[in-house]
Amino acid sequence: MTGEEFKELLDFEAELRQGQKVRVRWTNCFNFYEAAATVQKVNRASVVTTLDKPVAGSFGGYPAGWKITVPLWTLKSTRSNNNCVLPANS
Repeated sequence: MTGEEFKELLDFEAELRQGQKVRVRWTNCFNFYEAAATVQKVNRASVVTTLDKPVAGSFGGYPAGWKITVPLWTLKSTRSNNNCVLPANS
């Protein structure tokens, strides 16, 4: 990730709002998932999303509407490429 790409990501996080469409990435039980979601709440250190569509997984998956909470990149201690929100069109 270049410096410019990182700045764009931080700007994106600063503008997150309830109801915004995003892509959410998360890990669970050594599995990686990525899906379309809607922002439900933006906290100081995290963002709560709900899945727009069901996501298949090795342990039964996740139904549409399932809440996924991931950390924000702006909180240095919890940064993760695998647990984050990204713009819906990227």
